[in-house]
Amino acid sequence: MRWLIRSFLVLVALVSLVIIVSVAVQWFVLSSPGKSPDTTALSAASALAGALAVLASVISGWIATRVVELQEDTQKPYPYPYFDVRSRTGLLLVVIKNFGGSSAHDVCVEWDDPPIDMHGKPIVFGNNGIVPVLLPNETISAIVDGTIQYFGRNERHDYGGYVKYANASGRSQQIRFVASAEKFARTPRLEDEVTLTYEKLQALPDLLKEISRNIEKVADGLARPTQVP
Repeated sequence: MRWLIRSFLVLVALVSLVIIVSVAVQWFVLSSPGKSPDTTALSAASALAGALAVLASVISGWIATRVVELQEDTQKPYPYPYFDVRSRTGLLLVVIKNFGGSSAHDVCVEWDDPPIDMHGKPIVFGNNGIVPVLLPNETISAIVDGTIQYFGRNERHDYGGYVKYANASGRSQQIRFVASAEKFARTPRLEDEVTLTYEKLQALPDLLKEISRNIEKVADGLARPTQVP
């Protein structure tokens, strides 16, 4: 549909340009010195103005079409894989996230040369390598290895391939991708102290339980009657 609209706009623009050139030449000849302007010259001027108006409309239509196309693109599914070291402390993950505005179905990652996990097996998502559906902004991840272990392997950290999926209408699509873990090789694992704070907060319930048990032991000891020898 897009190519049809674009072709129509280009055709109208070309016709308008041809009319503009021919009318301009005709108007220039008829309005040259020594010749008095007549009805033909005035008609040529009117036709020139009309052709220019049509050309301006074509330009406006092209801009409006591009705006609509960009809005439509944001609503398309866009699953894309990448490496992540910050979601899970000490682990390197490979993640597929649907960055688009609609669900992606039957998502399949076809690696040129797949990354290998800690067990020496290629990374595979879902059953038989197919994720049934990814909603907008939904992610699915797989553990590659510990960050220290992974970067100590002395192997390449850049991977590529194709993500194949179907949109809501069932039409098959594919995206060429490149995923790189090299950028994390010598960088801090945490961007700020928030993640570290969350980890310490997660340990609070266990500490509180331990304190509660100790208080109960002390309370039981104090509640027991003192035996006088």
